[in-house]
This record gives sequence, structure tokens and C-alpha cells, in this order.
Amino acid sequence: MKKGPAYFSTGGIPANAARVVHHRHVLSLVCILCLPVFAFAQERPESPVFRDYRPVRYQGLPQNPDPVKQWRDIELIRAANQGDAVAQHELGMRYLLGDGFPADTGKAAYWISKAADGRLVYAEYNYGLMLLNGWGAEWNPFEAFRRIKSAATRGMLEARHLLGMLYTEDLIVPRDWVEAERWIRSAADSGYRASKEVVDDISRRAERQRREAAQARKKSLGNERSSSPGKNAGWTPVLLDFDPDTLAPPPGVGDLALAAIISAGLSREDSLALLEALGGRLTMTVMPPRLDSAAAFGNPEAVLLVAWCRLAGFLGEPDTLKAAEGFIRGVYLDAPQALSLLRVLASSAAFHRLLRERVVHADPLAQFVQAELVAIGFDASVAERQALDFLLSSVRGGSVRATAHLALRKQSGRWVERDVDGALALWDEAAERGDAESAVRAAAYRVFSSKTGADLRRSIAVLGAADAYGSLPARVALAFCYEHGVGVPVDHGRAARLYRSAAYRGSRNAYEALKRMHDRIRPPDEEFRL
Repeated sequence: MKKGPAYFSTGGIPANAARVVHHRHVLSLVCILCLPVFAFAQERPESPVFRDYRPVRYQGLPQNPDPVKQWRDIELIRAANQGDAVAQHELGMRYLLGDGFPADTGKAAYWISKAADGRLVYAEYNYGLMLLNGWGAEWNPFEAFRRIKSAATRGMLEARHLLGMLYTEDLIVPRDWVEAERWIRSAADSGYRASKEVVDDISRRAERQRREAAQARKKSLGNERSSSPGKNAGWTPVLLDFDPDTLAPPPGVGDLALAAIISAGLSREDSLALLEALGGRLTMTVMPPRLDSAAAFGNPEAVLLVAWCRLAGFLGEPDTLKAAEGFIRGVYLDAPQALSLLRVLASSAAFHRLLRERVVHADPLAQFVQAELVAIGFDASVAERQALDFLLSSVRGGSVRATAHLALRKQSGRWVERDVDGALALWDEAAERGDAESAVRAAAYRVFSSKTGADLRRSIAVLGAADAYGSLPARVALAFCYEHGVGVPVDHGRAARLYRSAAYRGSRNAYEALKRMHDRIRPPDEEFRL
């Protein structure tokens, strides 16, 4: 019998990546919970999907030229129509995978749901995944939680792992690290690899929650909400803290490389070449073209890796200011590792001497870096007014990056008067000068403003192209389009998948949007009350 979506992996990661990468737990969480890579049939334009399909009996013959196999398929259909849960699940999986039947996620969801109603444990889990992601069925994370929990309580290891992860998100149910640890540890103790990789991290947070709850009881605060297990830990679903005052140690190059390889969708050949070069086996003179393009479009993982390579001298002579520019871009692209990398670089006395020397000589790159170090809070030696002067001088000196960041200032109203139309004009100017990330931000602005006509169509095309390279701003904007039906049909499942994958990569805006989507359909059950 075919295995369900739970068993699909992201693929494409070289077998020898372990020689470079040592800490992969966060990436493992992304692959297990977000399931961002597998392209199901309803997302392929050639796939005949009928979301409202509700058959009472089989119509037509299976698409199988082998008479023996065709007869077996007919027997499978007959058993499914007679209520055999195993046959229903198998038929659903065959539709999902296009195995002997035309690929059709609507029909797949129908038959798997029938098997789930028959209490087949794998069907409950697989149908829960389909509901969680809106694959062939209406997006319903709360019913998905019920199905996954049912499979978990009946011993399915994949369900126990996923249930534990859902307790860390604060989206469907209140965040509860102790409960998450209980389910994930049970899967880890039974040998489930993904749980083994994250259980220690989860346990540390569970212990912290226990200590805080004990302290709250000891102080007799009496405030039930302040000691709620879902709130005390204060972590986001990516197991990262959005608070810039709480910085984790900077990641190693292996972590950066693996994240960039996955998010940019590098080929196996390019992945192997990159990892071998970073492992010191080859001299790297240029980045793989796809990775370079991903960085240009605003893929934060690619941006950080390119910046690290510039700092380490993998792309010619070491260039600390270009590296700083890349780490700064990463901060504004919501890359959670960017602040730690920038902090280490900015703490170097040699770096500050070079920066001051180049600023004195009105170097546009140095002026941009100086201004943004002040904005981010890593340099208090320069007043904000002077930092703005540096930024404006960098713009006048021809810095495209400074032009793009002046647009961010005008969008937010920090340091300058808020002027969103002025921000758009600056992004358009930078885009005309070849800055792909500015083109993405301009397209996102037009989408969020619900512009109509040719501008909207062009904007969605830009966002789609950038998202194919892992651009985080593009992914959040596309999710908004599918959530609200801006230029595309409303598809809450697809919006949730895009938001979720962006949140796991560090986007606070994506996480808040995903939370609002959950709140709009939240049932009144006590279990789901946040």
C-alpha cells in the first residue's frame, strides 16, 4: 500500500551534507511541519481537480492498460464503495499520487476522509494533513488537529511528532512546551528520527516552562493567564525569538548553506559543488547562478550565505563592508540569524576603523552601512539625524541599496515623514536600476494596496517569479493574494501554507497573518481558546 504525505521528504539534499552541517534541528522542523516542497496535483495546472466531487459509486475505468492491474483497480473501487476503510485509503492515495488513476486531490481527499471516518489510523493522519494544508479539502486546522490527535493517541509516531509540534505554535491550541515534549519524546523513544532531532530543544523549553510555572505558584500571583503554559516561553513557531535583544549564537556556514540550498531550490549538482567548496575542497570564484538570483530577489538565506562568503573571502578578497551590507539586508528580510552575524561583525574594532575611514571619504557603501547600524541599534556613537544624512548622501552617491532602504524609511515613517507613494517611487527607481528585491517590494506594495488592472497582473507575475527563488517578501505578498482573492481566486489552504512556510523562516508578518486566519474560524471549544 502506498505511503501518504507524511512520508514525503524535501529531497535534493546531498548525502555528504552532514560533513558540513552539524545542527539541523530547525530545518528539520520546517520540513516536517511546513511540508513546503511536495507539489500536489491541485497545484499543477494540467491536473483535473474537482474539489466538490462527491461520488456514490465509481464512474469510468481506471487509467491502466494492463488488464490484470485494471481488474485489481476495479476490485479496489468496489471494496471502497462497500465501505472498506483500507480500500478507501488506498484509492485516495492512488488518486493523490496519480497511480493508475488521474491525479486528483479532490477525489483523494474524499476517499481518505471516508477511511478516516472509518477510524483507519493512517487515514486519520493523512486526512489531518490535507485539512491542515487545504489539499483537496477546505482548509480547517482545527478539524485537522482533532484527526491528528486521534492518530497520535492510537500510537502513530508521525502523528505524535506533528501533534507535539502543533503545541509549539500558539495557533490552533495554546502553546504548551510540556505537552509538546510529552508527545515528541514518546515518538523519539520509539525511534522516530525527526523527534530525536528536536526532543532536546523542546525539553529545554519545557523545563523553562515548568520553572516559570513553579515560580508563579510560589509568588501566589493568582493570575491564571500570566502563568499559562502557552505564553510563558515567549517563543515563535520557528523556535526563535523575534526579540532582537535575545540573540542566539551566529550559525555556522553549514547551517547557512543547507538553508540556502533548500530555500533556493538548488539542483543536486550545484548543491554538491557548493558544499564541497565551502568544505575547503575547491576554490569558489562565483556562486551558483540560481543562488545568486535567489539572493537578488530577496531570499534571506541566500543573502546571508553570499554575505558570509564575501566576509570569508570565498568570492575574491574578503570584503567586510559588502558582508555587512548583506547581513543588514538579511535583517530587513526577517532572517533570524542576521542579527547575530551582524553583531559579531560590528563588534570588531578593525571593522569600525575601516567603516569610519570610508565614511570620512564619503564612500556610499560605508555611509549606508553606518546609517543602518544606527537604525538597527548596533551603533550609538552616531545620532539618528546624522545617520539619516549618511543614508541620503549614500543615495546621492548612487547606492541602489540606500535608495531601497530610504523607501523602507518612507514606508514606515521612521526618520522621515511617512510617504508610501514616495516609497513606491523609490522602489520603482531602484528596480529600473536593476535591483530585483526593490521590484519585489514594489509589486508587494501594489498587491497590498489592491491595485487593479495591468499593474496588478504584472505585480503578481513578479511575485510568482521571485517566490520560485525563495523570496520571503514575495511569499508573504502571494499569501495575502490567496487569502483575500487579490488577482487570484481565494484559496485559504494555499495562503496558510505560504504564510506558514514564511513564518518558519522568520517572518513575523506571516505569523501574525496566519494567526488572524485561524482566529476568523476558531471554534468555541475550550481546547482551542488562546
